[in-house]
Amino acid sequence: MKATDVWASGCWCVAALKLCDERIECEADDGVRFPEQWMFVVWRPMTQPLPFVRPDGWGLSIGHPKQQLAEMIPPNDTVYILQDRECLWSAWLSIPLVCERYEPWLTAAIETAQAQQRSAEQSRWAQWYGNEQGRFQKFISQVISTKST
Repeated sequence: MKATDVWASGCWCVAALKLCDERIECEADDGVRFPEQWMFVVWRPMTQPLPFVRPDGWGLSIGHPKQQLAEMIPPNDTVYILQDRECLWSAWLSIPLVCERYEPWLTAAIETAQAQQRSAEQSRWAQWYGNEQGRFQKFISQVISTKST
């Protein structure tokens, strides 16, 4: 699979997020290993640059999901890796919480990642749109003037 940083018609789209690092918790004489966990989402090739709201597939992996993605995507196909500003992880992280049951430590890691992503997304929204009505009106005026031409 060939990665690109520019979307093009017919390429796959993917995003991956590290949920938690590997950790070992010691209990008495024994240690319990909790592996590094990642979530990934994937979209099949499209001919139009539609918003990346609902992925075609998703999964969790121990370690980076590069291998799982390589098995899903034909080797000569191009893959666009979504940038942070294009991701809606706060929504996508609901998928495993709704669709599957996990050990409490992994559910907690997913919920923590979801809260962190929600905060990051809200910061981006505030930066992009501000919280002033004037900014919104300026944005709408620009959209309307663009459509008029």
